[in-house]
Amino acid sequence: MAAYTGAIIYTACRKTFTCDNGLEAELLACREGVELALHRTQLPFVVVELDCAEAVMMTKSPMQNRLKYTALVQDIKGMIAESMREIVSAHISHSHNKVAHGLAAYGRCAPRIAVWFGPGTNEIGWGSAIHRQQQPYQSAYSMATVLLDGSNPAVVRVRQLIDGTESSDGWTRCWEEGLTPWDLGEPTPAVVELVKSGTLPGGGGTTATVLVPGCGGGYDAVALSGAGRFVVGLDVCDAAIQKARQRWSSISPDGNFIAFVNADFFTWEPPKPFHLIFDYTFFCAIDPSLRSAWARRMYDLLRPDGELITLMYLVEGQESGPPFNATVLDYEEVLNPLGFVIVSIEDNGVAVEARKGMEKMARWKKMAN
Repeated sequence: MAAYTGAIIYTACRKTFTCDNGLEAELLACREGVELALHRTQLPFVVVELDCAEAVMMTKSPMQNRLKYTALVQDIKGMIAESMREIVSAHISHSHNKVAHGLAAYGRCAPRIAVWFGPGTNEIGWGSAIHRQQQPYQSAYSMATVLLDGSNPAVVRVRQLIDGTESSDGWTRCWEEGLTPWDLGEPTPAVVELVKSGTLPGGGGTTATVLVPGCGGGYDAVALSGAGRFVVGLDVCDAAIQKARQRWSSISPDGNFIAFVNADFFTWEPPKPFHLIFDYTFFCAIDPSLRSAWARRMYDLLRPDGELITLMYLVEGQESGPPFNATVLDYEEVLNPLGFVIVSIEDNGVAVEARKGMEKMARWKKMAN
C-alpha cells in the first residue's frame, strides 16, 4: 500500500490454499487489502486497484450476479460501509500491476502470511523494485490518477471536498489528505521545454518577474525561476505553500529567485505587476462563474507589455468539477474583450500520456484596452 506521494506504507502477501480461479483470488485479495487499509492506516480515502474488471464490478454493483461469491463480496461491502471512510475499487491494466504480481509470486514460493512496514525486507530481495514502481506517476495508482475527469475516483473525492466557489477549505483538505491528482510530482514537461526554448522574458542582464497562480507543490515555479527570472508561486492553500517552501528551501534560501506566497489570487495585491504569468490547470479548477474575474485579475497583474501563457487542459463532458469543462473559446471569450491577443497556440506535444490530445499551449500578449 502506498500513499499518493509514492511513499510505501506497508507491503503484504498471503498464500491462499483454496482458490478455484482468478476471479476468486482477486476478490480475496480485495478483501485482504481493504481489511489491512482499515486496520493499519487512518487514511480517509483509499483506492483498491484490481486488474480484474469483473471483480471491480462485483464490489460496486448492488446485484448478486455470482451466488458462489456472495459471502465474499458482502464481506468487502460490509467492511467499507462500516468504516465510514471513502473506499473505492478501480480497474487497472495487467501491465500496471507488476508489484502485486511480484508479491503473489513470493507468496507462492514462501507459503506464509507476511506484512512489512515500508517496501519489505531483504527476504524479498526486490524491495527496491517496489520502491521504483511506486514512485509518483510511475505506479499503477499514479498513472490512473493522471487523468483528471469524473472517471477517476480521486477526482470524485476532490469534488466532494471542493463544493462551491468559496473552496479554500476544500483545497486545504485535499492537500492534508494527500489527494492531489493534478500534481505530477515533477515539473510539467511543457514548462521544461519552455525554459529550454529561450523565448521567456529575462536574462541578458535583466530580471523578469513571473507569477504562477495555483502553484501547488511548486515544481513549475521552481523550473521557471533563475536565469534572469524571479518567480512568485501563489496558492490559496497554506498546506501546499508550506510543502513547497519546505521542499525548495535549499534552491534559493535567500529568496533571490523564488518566493512562495499563501494568498487568494482574486484579492492579492503584489508590489508591482509581472512580466509573465503562467497558468496550468488553474483556469479549469475554478468555478466557471469566476472566469471573467480570472481574466480581469490576469490583466491587472500583468505589466502593459506583459505576457500570459496558458497551458490549457481542455476537458469536456463533465457534469461538475474541478476540473470544469473548458475549451479554447472559453479562454477567448473572457480574455479578448480585455485586449489579450493570441500570439501562438499549439498542441502540447509533450503532455503526460493520459492527457495527450487534451492540452494546448497558448501565448497571449496584453495589448492596450
